[in-house]
Amino acid sequence: MKVVIISAGDASRLSQLTKEKPKGLLDINGKTILDRQISLFRSHGIDDIIIIRGTQSFGIKNVSYIRDEHCEQHDVLGSLMTAKNEIEGKVITSYSDILFDESIL
Repeated sequence: MKVVIISAGDASRLSQLTKEKPKGLLDINGKTILDRQISLFRSHGIDDIIIIRGTQSFGIKNVSYIRDEHCEQHDVLGSLMTAKNEIEGKVITSYSDILFDESIL
């Protein structure tokens, strides 16, 4: 099982909070959204995690990154397609700014 997390957007609706960091790195009660997602996936034995990013840096260790060089020119599906060579078999796709309950896994 593999996870592809899409985090290449510009977060324009949250511009005050995301001027210097992507939405996935926003802190909620001491932990970023991405850290919460990654911890949840790993607690279910899913360690093959890829983050599709734009120009931002994330600094999250033990994940793979794919840079979407053209994220400003297309939509979310276009960003996902930058990882098309990684998508085979069972894959979970997620957005970096979504909080979810582990029951969905």
